[in-house]
Amino acid sequence: YKAELTYDQDPVRAEQMLIRAIRENPADGRALMHMAMIRLNEGDTATADRMMDVALQINPVNPRMLMQAAKYWYQRDALDRSVGYLSKALEADIGLKTELFPVFMQLAESPSARSSLETLAVVPPPWWEGFFVELARKAGNTDSVRALYGYRRASQEYPPTDDERHAYISRLQRDGLLDEAYLRWVNSLDEDGRHALGYLFNGNFELELTGTGFGWHVVNLRRSGIILNTAKTNGIQGEAALQITRRRKLHGEVLHTDPAPACLNEDPAGLREKLPVPQPGEGDRGAHPSLHRLSEQGPGQGGQVRTLQQQ
Repeated sequence: YKAELTYDQDPVRAEQMLIRAIRENPADGRALMHMAMIRLNEGDTATADRMMDVALQINPVNPRMLMQAAKYWYQRDALDRSVGYLSKALEADIGLKTELFPVFMQLAESPSARSSLETLAVVPPPWWEGFFVELARKAGNTDSVRALYGYRRASQEYPPTDDERHAYISRLQRDGLLDEAYLRWVNSLDEDGRHALGYLFNGNFELELTGTGFGWHVVNLRRSGIILNTAKTNGIQGEAALQITRRRKLHGEVLHTDPAPACLNEDPAGLREKLPVPQPGEGDRGAHPSLHRLSEQGPGQGGQVRTLQQQ
């Protein structure tokens, strides 16, 4: 470190300090790495490359040294190799993501540099999923997200994870690319999922409420005293209905059933439905026509329990 600070003022003395550090502690590759940078600046790339390789053999998992190696190979115009060392640095210390995720995002959003991430996408490192989710949320354009997701889909051994798929579909929905989003979503469903959710606005409650894609999205209503879940009950078709638990009395509040919230502005005439919450004793009166059943179960834990099932 002292040699690095000294180099600009007195390069000869800095080199002597590094040579002494290497002799005194050959098990520490940092001094050798600094020597490699000096040789690179002097134009002796062959010697610099050998020194860099030996330094990393001595300290293969030091995250700061790996980042220094990434800088070195970037200066050598070896972007793929530089990106590989950045990835290894993140694997060694995930805390570096606040520093390195923006770097990977810049690469993803650069059409000329994006391909340097393809190898990582095909065999994703442990940090990749979190990075892609963040990219899908923050990227300035859809193209970068679509390109990296395409790299992931090309991986035969490591296909996209559920979180990656949900993030990608959500980004397409946010950007108004609804046809592409729906096709990607429906093709990701298994046979049960296609049967239960494959047709827009005609789903049931047989599956878990995931809040993703074009399935059922449930807003967190706990602060208003409402808890939504699925449960088996009498008088329904299938295995489960939507269970609504009221933990305290509501005054004029309504429940929204939104199968595809990203499309609400696209179909204001019929996409959003409002269901007035019936008061005790009203039975089935006031049930919305798009719901097959609205039945009172009697007092539940902390309030009235009602179950609903869509036609």
